[in-house]
Amino acid sequence: MNRTRMMLAAAAAGLLMAALPAGTAVADDRGAGLADTCSQYRTSWSGAVIAWEDTWCTGTRLGIAYGNDVNWSDGSGPFQGSDNDRASSVMNNGTWDANGLVHVAFYRDAGGGDAWRNGYACLKQGQYVGNLAQRVFVGGGGGEVADAISSHQWVTFEACSSWM
Repeated sequence: MNRTRMMLAAAAAGLLMAALPAGTAVADDRGAGLADTCSQYRTSWSGAVIAWEDTWCTGTRLGIAYGNDVNWSDGSGPFQGSDNDRASSVMNNGTWDANGLVHVAFYRDAGGGDAWRNGYACLKQGQYVGNLAQRVFVGGGGGEVADAISSHQWVTFEACSSWM
């Protein structure tokens, strides 16, 4: 690629990034054309965490949670039964909380409390990940986050050391 084309490509990329809302997390550029699929939900479900079965916030919406759900495979809470281990994209539309609980920790295991021991990954307030593939849990041997989330809870920034 010649120098002029490289400069034009860099300028176009800069314009694209400037057009994205502040704080938007985009998993990778392979889905750049699909990123708008997630962006359309950025003002929906204020205060909630949302998960979809397919990438880029498409397919079956697995659940919308305004609180914690320590077991996505049980019959209670916003995520139930077959929602366990199916999320391929997630969004955090969290709002202000007096205790700072505006970030979401996703866990490989159910059960709350010690669930973090077998792997977790956090999502900052106002962000989404359109494709969880290649995102990994920290702790408990790691492993890919896609199709492996079993619970979540709202946490403070200090509670997380692994961000998606």
